[in-house]
Amino acid sequence: MNQPQPLSQPLSPLQPRPDLIGLVPRAYAALNTLHTEVLQASREAGPEAGLLTLVRLRCSQLNASSYCVEQYTADARALGESEARLRALAGWRESGDLFTPRERAALALAETVTLTASAAAAGPSGPASSLTPAEAACIGWTATVANAYNRVALASRITSTVPVPAPGAAVLPAQPDSAPVPVPGG
Repeated sequence: MNQPQPLSQPLSPLQPRPDLIGLVPRAYAALNTLHTEVLQASREAGPEAGLLTLVRLRCSQLNASSYCVEQYTADARALGESEARLRALAGWRESGDLFTPRERAALALAETVTLTASAAAAGPSGPASSLTPAEAACIGWTATVANAYNRVALASRITSTVPVPAPGAAVLPAQPDSAPVPVPGG
């Protein structure tokens, strides 16, 4: 058996990465099917679309997936999420009453699923009774699927589509009725 040889030099962050979607489309189709199943289960169990979108966005922030952060931020805006809450999401634990106990429980669960060992060691941060067992399961699965999409985007170097403004240019706020950017499985 051939053993992998250690790299003589670390991989460059600019080195091309494989197109996971294009090279293994059936695996990506299976991920999309899982996403569809989780959406259906969530419709039946009750966590609303806005809460699930916050979960997806928080997972994407934790995974540093700029493409997915962009997509889920656009989705949240389209669902009527406030700019103040979107800005505060990364620091939701320190945001006072900005997030409900139910949202805090969902975000804590999303962090546990995303960060595994470090989040689990920190313990729960919201009352589990804020979510029904079925809602918690759907939120756990939503986080799992979001994490998978994040990793596909990161591994394939799918990057943000936000144009970089010229130095000194005015940056306009996002329009609430703007079309969201398509994301793999989004």
